[in-house]
Amino acid sequence: MKACARATLIAVMLALFGCDDSSRTPDEVWRQSIAECREKAIDKKLDADSIVACMDAAGFEPLNADEAADICFSQHVYDTPGCWRQR
Repeated sequence: MKACARATLIAVMLALFGCDDSSRTPDEVWRQSIAECREKAIDKKLDADSIVACMDAAGFEPLNADEAADICFSQHVYDTPGCWRQR
């Protein structure tokens, strides 16, 4: 019984450490988040409100006018990782 409990504990610990994405760069995390948001987008289009809401849920927010480059306020804002910050 103890061996089974110990094996279960080890499996859980390995699973938790396998989910650790601290070794990933912020750009990699952003790219995965935006890709997932695109998959969820209605009609597979980049609806601004749905993308902002989805990225907000993923822990990102767009930069404000004082911090962002001009490109962030063009049609490319959702494709540009430098236009977002991770909270």
